[in-house]
Amino acid sequence: MAAIMKKLVNIVLILAMLVMAGGLYVIVSGIRDANDFTEITQEITEVIEETDIRPEDVETFMGFVVDYVQSDPILSSAEELGLSRNGDTVYFTYDSQSFQAVYTPDNWTIYDSYRVRNSKDMEIICEALIEIHPIHGNDMVSYRTAADMAYEWLQHNIAYEFLPESSYKQSAKDVDLDPQDQGKSLEELFSSRR
Repeated sequence: MAAIMKKLVNIVLILAMLVMAGGLYVIVSGIRDANDFTEITQEITEVIEETDIRPEDVETFMGFVVDYVQSDPILSSAEELGLSRNGDTVYFTYDSQSFQAVYTPDNWTIYDSYRVRNSKDMEIICEALIEIHPIHGNDMVSYRTAADMAYEWLQHNIAYEFLPESSYKQSAKDVDLDPQDQGKSLEELFSSRR
């Protein structure tokens, strides 16, 4: 399992670098800074040489990135979710599918979150949940933003999309938005659950 996860993380890193090099910054991995195209190209070359990444893996992942980043969002506002509440459970509809989010202190769990495949829509959903119950940041003083919650959600969806059937994949199908996972990359999230 560790070898598969390493390969997945390497694919994520390579493609995040490729997307950044193309002028689009995508919150796909923990990489947040790149100085120039030469440096990025060198890093990509080194990672490819150290792994057994196949062209079809890169092609599959690029399709995944395009789905999340370049596709048109379905939502223009949270009102379109048709939110309803029963205690600490929130029900909503997205793309004609029913969803459930449950709040426990400083945690939102969105069940079957892998079915939401657009990062802008994730932000709108997170903003709606924050309006009901905000979640502390990892410093336990600040509060999480919709953007950083959507980043964590995206990490879960990447894992769900690319992991083989396993307990890790099943864990990734729902996202738990809590303080301790704020800002963690896919590799950091995986490492903290070993």
